[in-house]
Amino acid sequence: MPPMAERPRKKDGPPSLTTAAEKLAFGAMIAEVRRLYAGGEVDAALELAARIGEAMPEIPRTAIPIVVMTRSEILALPLDHRAGFMLTRIDGNSTVQQILDVAAMDADEALAVLENLLALGALALAPKDPSESSFGEISLPELPTMPTVTPTTPIP
Repeated sequence: MPPMAERPRKKDGPPSLTTAAEKLAFGAMIAEVRRLYAGGEVDAALELAARIGEAMPEIPRTAIPIVVMTRSEILALPLDHRAGFMLTRIDGNSTVQQILDVAAMDADEALAVLENLLALGALALAPKDPSESSFGEISLPELPTMPTVTPTTPIP
């Protein structure tokens, strides 16, 4: 994936996935990338991931990247050592800027790696401040709720 500075952006600004239909379309594209990888169609998956990456909004430096794939799903992706290094820096608490500060590569290269991981569906972005509204385009998957168990008989 080319560095972020070389990637074309729309003059009207980055797209905003605010409607449910747009979010579903984005989710479907990510699912298609995963399906292509799983089916061994690596080139097609990389091409689709690159197109998704070109359409993605610029990553806010205050955002907190969160890994949303399992270890086995990530291992199935054709990632290089740079992506592996960046994944080791993502802890669910550090902002993009904090990760860039410790990355052993220039900021544009590190941002391109993060964009690729986002386009592949390995990461999602969370706002540092939940009241920020500019993060409507990417959301975390809904987690299942655990049932509450209350004992009916006292435990001895």
